[in-house]
Amino acid sequence: ALEERVCKVIRTVSGERGRSTLESGSRLFEEGYIDSFGLLELLTELEKTFGVSFLDEDLTKENFATVAALCQAIRSKQSERTP
Repeated sequence: ALEERVCKVIRTVSGERGRSTLESGSRLFEEGYIDSFGLLELLTELEKTFGVSFLDEDLTKENFATVAALCQAIRSKQSERTP
């Protein structure tokens, strides 16, 4: 499912910080899965993996707060490109 794939990308980007407890409600910044430096790498990997492009206005704290919020943002971007 999308959530599992997003978690895999986050774990890859976060390295040691990506503990196995990563789940839908995990708070990505607050729990240390990603930081401001890792965000750019995460964006690149998400865009590559899911075939989406995040615009500046998509880069909100809300969209990247949790795994669930990130999944919602990806779904939204995917539906934008589907007529």
